[in-house]
Amino acid sequence: MSRAAASLSVLMVASCHHASSPYAIDTNVPPDSGAPDGVEPIPADARDSRAPDGTVSIPSDAASPAQADAIATPASCRVETTRPPPYPVEFAFTNQTGSTIYFRTNPCMASGPAIASCASGYAPLATYAGFTCSCSMPNCPQPGVACFNNAVAVAAGASYTLRWAGTTFLFGKAPGGQACVDRTAEAAAGRYRVSMTYFLNEADAKGVTNIYSTVGAKTVTSEFALPAPADRVTVPITNDGGP
Repeated sequence: MSRAAASLSVLMVASCHHASSPYAIDTNVPPDSGAPDGVEPIPADARDSRAPDGTVSIPSDAASPAQADAIATPASCRVETTRPPPYPVEFAFTNQTGSTIYFRTNPCMASGPAIASCASGYAPLATYAGFTCSCSMPNCPQPGVACFNNAVAVAAGASYTLRWAGTTFLFGKAPGGQACVDRTAEAAAGRYRVSMTYFLNEADAKGVTNIYSTVGAKTVTSEFALPAPADRVTVPITNDGGP
């Protein structure tokens, strides 16, 4: 099956050491490829699991991954495994609509899949930190980045592949009161849900007059388990995407 011939990294690591996203977009990755390493943890004292955008992080303060799973994960959400985290996963969003579809990308905002944990009641997890600085930085210089949307075209029958390192962010408060990235945590074994937005035409995906526009946006949602078989989850996109 053909794949969109483009490769883009959304790792927001610059010379000013901003927080990075544990996502990588790669539309030419073979199924057996491993996912990238998780983001290097950031030590700090102030910790808050809630991100600036309201998403939540996975707690990982228990003595061991097994204890963390037992404390934080309801029985109905658990997946039994002897494999230790992290659990990287490659999402393959397969276009089965019969026509070309488009995915939005933007270096200044979360444009990857939204991931939610059964253990958190399917609240979205903090898998993106953008240009939020680490709590260990005394100052937070902002890199000069053009914040405009791009549209990635995926032909009928092709797949748009994104890899997630299996990590989430924990946020704290900087001395000035603004949110900062404390560290990262590994997602525990369990049940999860992934949602991804796509568009039926390039103009809507680019949102030329408003980069936040949701006109024409459709969403595909699928449930999966961590660890995933072969660290890969295929999400078919049909004409049923809504709204």
